[in-house]
Amino acid sequence: MWLKMKNKISPYLLVAPILIVFTGIIIIPAIEGFRISLTDWDGVYSIPNFIGFDNYKKFLMDDGFYKSLWVTLRFAVVIIVVQNGLSIFLAIMLSKDRVINSIARSVFFIPTLLTMIVIGLIFSYIFSPTFGPINQLAKSLGLDAVANIDWFGNVNFAFITIVVASVWQGLGYSMIIYIGGLKNIPSDYYESAYIDGVTPWKKFRYITFPLLAPAVTVNMLMSVINGLKIFDIPFAMTQGGPADATKTVAIMLYKDAFYGRSAGYAAAESFVLLILVFVISALQTRYFRSKEVNY
Repeated sequence: MWLKMKNKISPYLLVAPILIVFTGIIIIPAIEGFRISLTDWDGVYSIPNFIGFDNYKKFLMDDGFYKSLWVTLRFAVVIIVVQNGLSIFLAIMLSKDRVINSIARSVFFIPTLLTMIVIGLIFSYIFSPTFGPINQLAKSLGLDAVANIDWFGNVNFAFITIVVASVWQGLGYSMIIYIGGLKNIPSDYYESAYIDGVTPWKKFRYITFPLLAPAVTVNMLMSVINGLKIFDIPFAMTQGGPADATKTVAIMLYKDAFYGRSAGYAAAESFVLLILVFVISALQTRYFRSKEVNY
């Protein structure tokens, strides 16, 4: 009886620590955030008063929310496409076990070890219109059209700089996952394709990419989550400007909470963002899992 009981309890004991941590840092704050979203609390002084779903009604009628949502979705889509496209290319180029490939993989992975706020500060310096190396180099080469660009003052260029910084930060992590996926593909497929004289593009289209689907699913999930809740890099580089062109939902709720002293309103925004991330992540994960190929 003791052995049977031990076998039944052991799995629960093994997952108990992570469940406790998950509950403490995710579940309880989410429940508390939802409770605050039903109040008019300013986050500092006032006593929270229950107002029901008034905060949700307010921001669902706010044009600023939809503009920030559109900016967030644009960031998410562009970062997902560019980052995964480049990381697949790098994974294929650096997947073989060579010394130079190992060094290159390490170099590309280093930005992943830095925090996003540090990445934002680094690229704020790189793209600085006054003393940034890009404008200074363009000026020394006589490229006045580039040297005079105000990267953070122009709507389109500000968007591009944030995309570049975000992709640079996450590229190495995605690449490592794709390299792991490539190493799991049996070499027999490539040997058969070589004997049949299959072109490199067809190898990638009919062998590599379909069998890389599990890694694509993982990377797409991570990219979607990071893209939809993007905050650190745009906040460090532009703080949502110019003219709210880079103001994501996360930046909007941060400013509403700490600048506007509307903690209840910001909590409602954050809860909707949580639901949005969950729904989109679940849908895209289900879609990509349906495309996975067993081998």
